[in-house]
Formats: sequence, structure tokens, C-alpha cells
Amino acid sequence: MGVENNIPEGWVDTTLGDLMADKGYIRGPFGSVLKRGEMLDHGVLVYEQANAIYNHRKFRYFISIDKHLTLSRFTLKPNDILISCSGTSGKTTIINEDDPKGIISQALLILRSKPKKIDTYWLNYFLNSKEGRIKLVGMLHGALHLLF
Repeated sequence: MGVENNIPEGWVDTTLGDLMADKGYIRGPFGSVLKRGEMLDHGVLVYEQANAIYNHRKFRYFISIDKHLTLSRFTLKPNDILISCSGTSGKTTIINEDDPKGIISQALLILRSKPKKIDTYWLNYFLNSKEGRIKLVGMLHGALHLLF
């Protein structure tokens, strides 16, 4: 029995890359682009790895609106999946409509799917399954470009 026989009726065999929006995976800015010294006690939020690891919305760091303009490509949008990429790799959280606007730090990755191609919650569920975590953590440690 071939793999194609295990695909539920109406489903399509595809790659994660085909399900992602244009530039649908974004790794956080390099440390030299977003320095600790630029962090403020108010302004535009900076999502950290702890936000993905613990799925919370507690924030310690902020940047100026001017700095945000230079880093706008790292801004989170509703339905983005935020993934931790260092230390505790592969932990995820979904950005919801009511989550505060912010950018990601260098230890995070955004996965942004094409609208109506895949359900964000299903994708997040897969990424947190045993098989999904094995693939995701493997990709985060050097082979992410092979997926897309």
C-alpha cells in the first residue's frame, strides 16, 4: 500500500513550503540589528522566546516607533505561528487577533501560511505532535531552507 493511499479523501499531498505565504517564514533580526541598548520600557513590543515557550503575553522589552519602521518585516500578524529557535527549540504559540502588535526577537521564527490553504490551529497541532516536533526541531538546527 503506497503513501498516497493513506491520504484522507479530499486532502492534498503537499509540502509545508507550498502552504506558506510569500516570505511565509521569517527568522528574527540578527542581534546586531536589534541591540539590547535600544530596548525601552514602553513603545512597540518585542516578543521573546518565553512568549512561545510558555504561551504567555508578558513583555519586558519595547522599541521605538522609528526602530519599528526599520524592522517592520518582523512584525507579527494574526494567525502567525511563533516558534522558539534557540535553547528550547520548537515551542510554538499562535498570534491571535487580540494579541498586542509587536516584532520578534532574534531567537524566534514566524510561520505565516497562505489564507485558506491550511488551518493555523491544525498546523500548530501538527508541529506539536511527536512527528511534527521531530521534523521541526531538525529543521531549526540547520535544514530549514530544505523545507521551503
